[in-house]
Amino acid sequence: MSDFTWIEKKGYLINSIALEMGYTFAVSLKDSGSMSIDSESSGDSNRKDFLKNLNLQGRTLVYGKQIHDDRIAVIKQNEDSFFNTADKPFENTYSFFETDGIVSAETELCLGIFTADCLSIGIIDNVKNMISLVHSGWRGSNKRILSKAVKNLLDMGSNISDQLVFFGPSNQSCCYKVGTELYKYFEKRFFNKTGSDVYFDNQGFNISLLDEFGFKKNQIFKNPYCTSCNNDVLYSYRAEGETTGRNMTVLCKN
Repeated sequence: MSDFTWIEKKGYLINSIALEMGYTFAVSLKDSGSMSIDSESSGDSNRKDFLKNLNLQGRTLVYGKQIHDDRIAVIKQNEDSFFNTADKPFENTYSFFETDGIVSAETELCLGIFTADCLSIGIIDNVKNMISLVHSGWRGSNKRILSKAVKNLLDMGSNISDQLVFFGPSNQSCCYKVGTELYKYFEKRFFNKTGSDVYFDNQGFNISLLDEFGFKKNQIFKNPYCTSCNNDVLYSYRAEGETTGRNMTVLCKN
C-alpha cells in the first residue's frame, strides 16, 4: 500500500501521483481561509481564490450540502439534467441537497468536499475518464458510502482494476476519540485503546471496504496526515471546536 506523496504549496497540498496522471487532487490549508459553505461570501471568495491558485479558475465547482449520510449524486456523460436538480448558490458553482458524495463522468467538473476531521476520498478511473469524491465520517463509513461510490462507478462501466483511490487528511486513529457504542457498528480491529480512551481508525476501515472489492495495494494511496496533529495548517473540529473552519478537497481532470 502506498502512502500519499504530497507537494506542499502556499495554501494547499496537492497529490503528485494524481498530478502525474493529469488530475488534481488537492486539499486547502488554513492560510487559504475557511472553505465552508456556511461562510457565505467569504467562503465563496476563498473557494474562488483556491481554484485560481490551482490554475482551475473558471471551472465549474460541484459539491454537496453534507449531512454525514450516504447519498451520492451521479453525473453521467453529456447529461445536463443535474444542472436542473442542483442549486446554484454562486457563479460557476452547483450544490446538491443533502449529498455526501459525487460520481461524475464529466471530468471537466471540479468536485468538492468539505472536511474538518472527516475523510475525503477520491477515486480516479483514468481509462473510462470517471471520478468520484466522497465525504466520510464514522456515520458515512458505517453506511459504507465509499462502497456505494465504487458500485456507482462499476454501474457506469468502470472496472476495479482501472480505479485508483486517494485518501485526504483526516482525524487519524491517534486522535479520533470515540465512545464504545461504536463497537456495535465496526469490528474491534479498527479501534485502538489507550487506558479508558478508545480511538477509531476510519481510514483503515475504509481501506477494508476496498479490500472487499479486490483492490490491490498499489491502487490505494492512504494518507499519513492527521488533522488534529497538524492543526496548525489544517482545520480540525476536534482540536478547535465548533468555531473551526473547513478544508476543501478538490478532484478534477486538468
